[in-house]
Amino acid sequence: MLGARSEAYLAEVADGIESSGGRVAWGRCDVTSDADCAALAALAVERYGRLDCVVNNAFFHGPANTSIEDSDLDAWQAALDVNLFGSLRMSRAAIPAMTALGRGSIVMVNSQ
Repeated sequence: MLGARSEAYLAEVADGIESSGGRVAWGRCDVTSDADCAALAALAVERYGRLDCVVNNAFFHGPANTSIEDSDLDAWQAALDVNLFGSLRMSRAAIPAMTALGRGSIVMVNSQ
């Protein structure tokens, strides 16, 4: 199950997986949206009957490498909203399905 903001990107990645013999489902998801995260988790359960693992790998490039006093706080906020809080949103959306299953894993692959 794949999720990302760009449907074109998702379709391209899914085509690559399917052309190599894999099976994949995908849904558009902006991790800054609780509703999008909940919908993606629900889609995973709908398609596969369960949700075993979430790999949070969102990345939004924050402010340029500048001094603290010259850095753009809005850019920091946007980066944290995707890179940190987006991972928390997706994890929170997936936890009920994993709890119902009695197990699950959450992997965080974030960087700034």
